[in-house]
Amino acid sequence: MDYEIAKFWLQVFVLIINFALWLFVWNSNRSRVTNEKITMLEKSLEEKIEVHGNQMARMDERLKVAIGQTELKPVYDRINNMDKQLGEINGKMHTLDLIHEFLMKGGK
Repeated sequence: MDYEIAKFWLQVFVLIINFALWLFVWNSNRSRVTNEKITMLEKSLEEKIEVHGNQMARMDERLKVAIGQTELKPVYDRINNMDKQLGEINGKMHTLDLIHEFLMKGGK
């Protein structure tokens, strides 16, 4: 009878050991996969950061040679001057239209 009890407890012990080993392997694989994904994401992020860094460097170079507000001030002044002249021309055209209408009606 002692042999049957010892056999039972040995089977329970083996079952517990197998379960513990299965749990250890499962957890190890889960950690390994998680670490691989994290490493892959880190590499991807580093590549994206490098690309963005290169884009920022190119933008900085473009901004160095870009036209600033001081260079554009004469252009703005000329545009504003042309707007004033256009307003004057419109006023003169209106006056000419009134004179034309007056003359077409026979001066009345």
